[in-house]
Amino acid sequence: MTNVVARVADSAATPGLRAHALSEHCPPGAVIGDTSAAWIRYADIGSKLAGLIPKDASIKHWREIHRGPVTCLYPAARTRPIVRSTMDCSLRQTRFRAGDLQQVKSSLGKPLLVTSPERTVLDLLCVVRGSAIFAALSAFQNDGVDLNAVAQRLESMQRWRGRLQGIATLEAFRYWNG
Repeated sequence: MTNVVARVADSAATPGLRAHALSEHCPPGAVIGDTSAAWIRYADIGSKLAGLIPKDASIKHWREIHRGPVTCLYPAARTRPIVRSTMDCSLRQTRFRAGDLQQVKSSLGKPLLVTSPERTVLDLLCVVRGSAIFAALSAFQNDGVDLNAVAQRLESMQRWRGRLQGIATLEAFRYWNG
């Protein structure tokens, strides 16, 4: 599932199993977010967003590999968590609103914090470039994420990194998808 973790061949690659695989690389007090959160929910889409899958890849289960550091976020009000190794995660301080965090029950029963689908979409809009974002927006929308609510929130956030890119990306998605 990651560079150092793999699942048993006959076990299902569930969001809980993927969350568990990444949790070892996320420091206590941090939350799995961005492309790593997308990978937990949709392995194929999350891998494409992070540029992890070559377009011509034909290796079975390639999409289940999470390469590179796990994206971890921590609240602006807290001190930076201690990271064991800089190779383990990409750590970023941010602001969270109520409802931005969601528990995903790992395969071992331990709940892990991951950004909610809505917050994941907001972050993806602001950090991901290229056409792969459109497949992600479609998947999240099909699962019930209200892209209009995400757009309203993004427009109201005056000092948010990647805000203008996110608004433009969402407008392009709406244009091409009615």
